Amino acid sequence: MISRMKKLLLVGPQSSKENALGLLQKVGLVEIESYKGKTYGIDGRTVSTAKADAAMMAIRIIDRYVTQAEKEGAKRPEDDQTAETLVEEIPRLEAEYKKCKEQKTILENKLQFLEPWGVFSLKDIRRIEEAGNVSNSGMFPRKLPTK
Repeated sequence: MISRMKKLLLVGPQSSKENALGLLQKVGLVEIESYKGKTYGIDGRTVSTAKADAAMMAIRIIDRYVTQAEKEGAKRPEDDQTAETLVEEIPRLEAEYKKCKEQKTILENKLQFLEPWGVFSLKDIRRIEEAGNVSNSGMFPRKLPTK
């Protein structure tokens, strides 16, 4: 049965996004298609607004960061990329930036959790691990690095 389109708000980790959307689509709860823009018939041709919409989205993203960049004294880079390349690159860079901010928050929370325990060297942690006194609460990787 096809029903009227609804906007969904899904909350969860960014890293699970593709998997969750794929599962929802597989069981038939949602159908996800790439945005193709509005189409208009002109002189016997069909014209889509998708590229113009993507350019407007890129401009909005840039506008959000301009003020912050100016406050931090950032200068506009000399760049010879084409407008089409920038329109594709800006949303990807924003997603990467948001992912980095999310990771930073996670690491800050872990640091805040660990601060009361003091400073440990990797050598001390390895000695504790080798003695079998390790309870992994998800705070540390299963396998500690060798260096």
